[in-house]
Amino acid sequence: MKFEESDEGKRVVDREGNVIGEVATVRDGIGYVRKTGEESVIDAITTSLGWDDSAIQELEREHVDAIDDTEVRLRAFWSGPSGRRGFIPTSVIPSRWCDRSKPFVAGAG
Repeated sequence: MKFEESDEGKRVVDREGNVIGEVATVRDGIGYVRKTGEESVIDAITTSLGWDDSAIQELEREHVDAIDDTEVRLRAFWSGPSGRRGFIPTSVIPSRWCDRSKPFVAGAG
């Protein structure tokens, strides 16, 4: 699935609903996000997204869990003991297994 022009202006949020930014523009089905969220929230997810310090970043569709009328919600991400990170769809994390208010961390007790 590709981003559409109608996605421009939508908030980009993490799994907990923290604002990362907004879709600034869409070109050739690719969404570009202007980072506008709190620095601590952006810093926490920047590595997982492969983003640098630029104000506008490309958002890969594989990092998106859902898009609705007002926002783009990112997938949950995991971090392993080796520092390796990745994204998982929130639908595969049963709510009884983890606190959905925090990122899922593999191997955490």
